Amino acid sequence: YPSIHAIESACNSGRKHPLRNDGTFEDFFKPVWANYHLRFDLAASRDAAGLAMVHYDRESNRLVADLLHEIQPPKHGEIRLQALENLVYSLIARGFRIVKVSFDQAHSSQFRQNLEARGIRCEKLSVDRTTEAHETLFGLIHSGDLDFYYHPALVNNLDSLYLLPGGKKIDHAPGAAKDVSDALAGACVTAIRDEGFERGEPEIVPLEDEEEKPSRDVDGKIDGRRLLVAPKAGEKEEEDPYDLTALDEDDDGTPF
Repeated sequence: YPSIHAIESACNSGRKHPLRNDGTFEDFFKPVWANYHLRFDLAASRDAAGLAMVHYDRESNRLVADLLHEIQPPKHGEIRLQALENLVYSLIARGFRIVKVSFDQAHSSQFRQNLEARGIRCEKLSVDRTTEAHETLFGLIHSGDLDFYYHPALVNNLDSLYLLPGGKKIDHAPGAAKDVSDALAGACVTAIRDEGFERGEPEIVPLEDEEEKPSRDVDGKIDGRRLLVAPKAGEKEEEDPYDLTALDEDDDGTPF
């Protein structure tokens, strides 16, 4: 990303994070009639995890990032996947029509199976094997085709990304992270593909040194805009497949 200032200026200052510190949702956090794509970037060991939820807004012809969050593990512990599973059910119970949940490969097998058993479509999708997902996110942000609010972890993640020599992989700077940016990139990929978008090809320049971050140009911009293709009108909506049965007995239903 040429400029951290460009990322911050692209944020929608009129929106705020919808999740309170106690793990409950703000009152304003309500669904619109849309298909929602949820993505988890799960943690290994005691690392943080990231999540993002995105939908396509037909009126503005843009993608909207509804929820961005970094989940920190408890001290001397690990993140409970059951808590993340409960979050999915909480979102559905709140009225969000989640049509797909995607994961990376790490630690997601049982999580996926539990969701699929309740009729929720899941997909394994790596955002690390190629640059496609982050190129997509890069283009969306700099073209103005993604409506997202300011989230410190997301901005810090994006600011730490760089292209490795050879141009085949995007990584974060030493000591940094990219869990939230990976989650957002993955959610955007499934939304673009499943909702009928046509992605452009943003310009990304590889570095000569793997340990070096790219230089920042405060005025750096990407010219041109992506073309977004809306789904065909009159498509028949699928029936609601969700089975929102009770949570496990040992869970209190609190997502985090």
